[in-house]
Amino acid sequence: MLRGAGFSSSRGWVDELVCTLGSQHLIRLKTSMGASKPRFDSLTSQARSACVADALDRMEQLAPEDFIARGSVVYSVAYA
Repeated sequence: MLRGAGFSSSRGWVDELVCTLGSQHLIRLKTSMGASKPRFDSLTSQARSACVADALDRMEQLAPEDFIARGSVVYSVAYA
């Protein structure tokens, strides 16, 4: 595909991407973007605080490996 687009040299590979997310970071992601943001934003300030506190309490029950996100990524590099 890359050569067909005019690149003279290319290579591609699939590898696993592993990312560890802390509970605070995960909550920031879930409350500031994506499908959950509008619902979170619609809560009162008091309800938002209670929601975050409840989520943190529940996350304390999880093991560190429960915060590891894994996925396959297709990498490619090409030169013109």
